Amino acid sequence: MDIRKLTVLLVALSMFQGCRKSKTVEAQEERVIPVGVALPRTGSIEEAITLTGVILADPMTPVLPDVPGKFIRYTVSEGQRVRKGQVVAYLDRRMPGMDYRQYPVEAPASGRIHLLNIPSGQMVSPQSPVAQIYGRPYIQLKVPGIYFESIKVGDVIRVDGRTARIYYKSSLLDPMTSTFEVRAHIEDVVGRMVDARLVVRRAENALLVPTSAVLGVETKSVFVLKDGVAKRRVVKVGISREDWTQILEGLGPNDTVITLGNRNLVDGMKVRVVK
Repeated sequence: MDIRKLTVLLVALSMFQGCRKSKTVEAQEERVIPVGVALPRTGSIEEAITLTGVILADPMTPVLPDVPGKFIRYTVSEGQRVRKGQVVAYLDRRMPGMDYRQYPVEAPASGRIHLLNIPSGQMVSPQSPVAQIYGRPYIQLKVPGIYFESIKVGDVIRVDGRTARIYYKSSLLDPMTSTFEVRAHIEDVVGRMVDARLVVRRAENALLVPTSAVLGVETKSVFVLKDGVAKRRVVKVGISREDWTQILEGLGPNDTVITLGNRNLVDGMKVRVVK
């Protein structure tokens, strides 16, 4: 082939490929991504954990007879409230050649009664409890030590839709489990295992955005809408839940944040808001 013809052909091919590339780049640059947006809101947000606790009662006072004898019967039922000095059972103190009346066994304290189901005719002694008396029930929780500074006496615990306030918090961590104990009074079956929700952090008047708007693992960022373009903002977050996340720095209340379609955005990309 003639050198001049070959040169002309190569130049034409180069111009054609350059034109195609230019149109492709132009098409990419004009690509507009559909997105969903929202304005931040101001409100309260809390972080909570769920722990399994046990219902206990304090104190557990044994009901002991003053004298030995054969057990006859109870005068109270399981779980009944009794007062101090109330008769809870009777013993038979009869001996050969002697006749005694039924001997009463009295409650040493007020509270609820837990019967030990002593059978009639069984010998009991002053060292053999016939029942126990327990006081007001409470839930006992073992809380991870990382929340030690966050939990205070008076904080609320939620159990099965009911609320209770912490009245006791241990002053030390258990060195074996790195946990600390809290207690809150709640009416329930003693010995029952229950799940309790405990608020560990709370913020008022917080700047909140939908959690779907927040990207990143170590470095957090959001995209904001500015004149039809997505602009990336590095932010500092506080409390984060599945629905809302608190923004501490990097965003203002009037910034429109992109909440949907933001996963594949890059800074400066054109976007279009869809309903």
